[in-house]
Amino acid sequence: MDNGDDSGLHLSRLRLRLREQITNLEVSAARYDAGWPAEANRLAVCVRVLVHDTSMSTSLLKQMAAKDQMRWIDSNGGLDARNSVAFSSLAVFRVTIAENGADLRILPVEQSEILTRGRLLAFEAWWKTLPIMTGNGERISRSDVVDMLANQDGGAHVDLEKEKFVRLLRSVPQVAPFFDGEELGMGVGIPTVADDELARTILWAAMRTIAEEVWLGWNNQLDLLDPGWRERPKTGGRIGPDDFISGIRD
Repeated sequence: MDNGDDSGLHLSRLRLRLREQITNLEVSAARYDAGWPAEANRLAVCVRVLVHDTSMSTSLLKQMAAKDQMRWIDSNGGLDARNSVAFSSLAVFRVTIAENGADLRILPVEQSEILTRGRLLAFEAWWKTLPIMTGNGERISRSDVVDMLANQDGGAHVDLEKEKFVRLLRSVPQVAPFFDGEELGMGVGIPTVADDELARTILWAAMRTIAEEVWLGWNNQLDLLDPGWRERPKTGGRIGPDDFISGIRD
C-alpha cells in the first residue's frame, strides 16, 4: 500500500471519530435541554477532543488539517470585550414574577439568535482572544470554560481547588433578580460573597451555547470535514423522534 492509500485510510478513520464525537455532542446537548444541566461537562469534553491542542496532544480537527481552515461562529457578533470591567455573554438571564418574589432562569443562547448575530471568526480569535466574560480583572474565554468544566469540574477530571479554577469561577459575573411589588429586574456584577453554584450554572449555559456554535460550524462546513455525512439516514444519529439539537442538515 502506498503512502496515498495510507493517508486516505487514516483520514477515513479520523472522520469516523469525528462522527462519533458529533453524535456525543448531540446526545449531551439533548440531555442538557431535557433538564440535566451538568451534562454541560460532557459537552466540554467533546469540544476539548475536537479542538484543544497541547504540547502533549493534538485535537481531532487539527489532525484532520481542518481546524484552522474552518470559520467559527461567534454568538457575540465579533464584539471585543477585553476592556470591559464586567461582561457576560453566551448565557441568557430571564426574570419572572414568582410567589416569593422574582425567579431567575439561566439559559443558553437560542440557535436563531446565534445565526442572527453571529460573525465568522478565525479559530484563535473565537477560542481565546475574545473573552465571553470579564470580571475581577479576569478575562474568561471559550478555552477557559472548556478547561474548567472538562478538567476541573468533573467532565473528565476533578480538581476543585486548582488556583486558576477558583479564581475564574469567582470572576463569573452573577445576576441578582428583584421584584419590589411594582418593578421587576435584575442586577449584574461581581458579588461580595460569590455563589459558586450560580456561577457553575452560568458556565453550563455558556457551554451549551459553545456546543451549538461548534455544531453549527461542523454542519455548515461538512464539504470540508466529511462530505458523505450529509447522506446519513434521517433516523440515524437521533435519540428520539425529534431532532433535539437545533439545526437542519438539509
